[in-house]
Amino acid sequence: MSVAVRAALLCACALLLQQASAELRGRCPAQESACPARATPCSTDDECGEKICCSTTCGRACVDPLFTGKL
Repeated sequence: MSVAVRAALLCACALLLQQASAELRGRCPAQESACPARATPCSTDDECGEKICCSTTCGRACVDPLFTGKL
């Protein structure tokens, strides 16, 4: 197996793991017209602890996830 094929497989595995992790944390709720109260600005979920980083009307912020029941 060539180096390029190994690198492609490694990237594919990393993307699948990242997607699975996001599914377990929940999804972003629908955007509301008002800014979330006491929202902490963020760039990634890693900055939000138990919350997730979502786009809001006031920019990206840590919000409570919406659980869909899917794993």
